[in-house]
Amino acid sequence: MSDPQERNDPIDYGRFEEGRHCNYWDLDRTVQREPSRVYPEEAFEWAEPRLSRLSSRESHSSSDSAMSASEASGCSTGS
Repeated sequence: MSDPQERNDPIDYGRFEEGRHCNYWDLDRTVQREPSRVYPEEAFEWAEPRLSRLSSRESHSSSDSAMSASEASGCSTGS
């Protein structure tokens, strides 16, 4: 993975359907940068792949669960 501090490209949120099915860890430089800044290098090396997997899993399951709950309650998503 490239150093998140070296990338200056903005996130194109329009590519994603309601924030679903993407890995926020891979997308968001701030999410990557902050743990790399505060954790010792060895701890961050251990945590980085786990944080990536967690982000991917959450963006797939949480967004779908939230949408299902919203639809079940009859709430409108504004679309």
